[in-house]
Amino acid sequence: MSEGIESFEKQTGKVVYFEKKKIASGHSKPLFWAVASGKGGVGRSFFTSSLGITLSRMGYKVLMVDCDSNGGALHSWLGGHQKSKSLLDYFSGIDHLNSYYTSVGFEKLCLLSGETCSWGCDSRGVRTFSDLLDDLKKEPFDIVLFDLSAGHNDSNTEILKSSDIDDVFLITTPEPSSIEKNYRWIENYILKILLKEEDQRALCSFYQKRKEAVIEDRSLFEVRNFLEDLQNKNGYQGKTMGPLKLIVNQARNFEDERLGDSIKSICNKYYYTELQPIGVLQYDNAVWQSGRQRAPVITQQPFNPLVGQIQGLVKHLVDLTAQRAVI
Repeated sequence: MSEGIESFEKQTGKVVYFEKKKIASGHSKPLFWAVASGKGGVGRSFFTSSLGITLSRMGYKVLMVDCDSNGGALHSWLGGHQKSKSLLDYFSGIDHLNSYYTSVGFEKLCLLSGETCSWGCDSRGVRTFSDLLDDLKKEPFDIVLFDLSAGHNDSNTEILKSSDIDDVFLITTPEPSSIEKNYRWIENYILKILLKEEDQRALCSFYQKRKEAVIEDRSLFEVRNFLEDLQNKNGYQGKTMGPLKLIVNQARNFEDERLGDSIKSICNKYYYTELQPIGVLQYDNAVWQSGRQRAPVITQQPFNPLVGQIQGLVKHLVDLTAQRAVI
């Protein structure tokens, strides 16, 4: 138990209790949750670390996998330093997976650190992300969290295309650049993850024709019609892998809090794709302070309202997953 929680219990005499619910009914493997963003610097790793810590306190065994190919820093948000072994060592090594991840100071919580700078030397070749997913199925965890790189790259695509991914969480902030980047991310998600190869080629051809014709107005309406035609012909569904789950981070006002509903409406109207807003986290300078001090805000400032928002969001997420497990 963390020092912050212990202090709270000593001062108030109250016991902090998180209910552990059965959330993996019918699963012979851990739940695989991927955390993504169209743009860097929006709080993706902050959310992943907070999610992992809170789930572990609820009694779930959690492994966080730092998949940021640009140089993982998830360990910093957990109050630690770069581990001696990383994801890059797993790809280039032959040892069992459990020799590459380590505990991070929280009971039931482990970390497989992200790739470090290899000075342009790519030592992969022995293993791939597909091998990683297969190995993770055999590990004794309830939930595995994948902290993906910002945007889309080959590694993210390989993970997201796997049928083993149970949920995808998309993080955005209210800044226009973040919103726009997330729309581009959703477009790539549709193209690279949801569509079959022949439909990918058809959609690329559609875009190319519009570009050559210099047609821009109302193009999103035509994209929706294109995707709707695909559904009628080939059975395409926007929720092939389950709905995307959206978290709005660093909200400052009521308009920011309504952003999730606006993005959901755009996805339904133009992209023919289901998106589910599941929570809002308010802007708080405590995040920046905790990041600078290399200490999780959950333990550094346990009485902060933001911590309550995080816990409420995670409990809501667990409730949604538990309900789905019962069905």
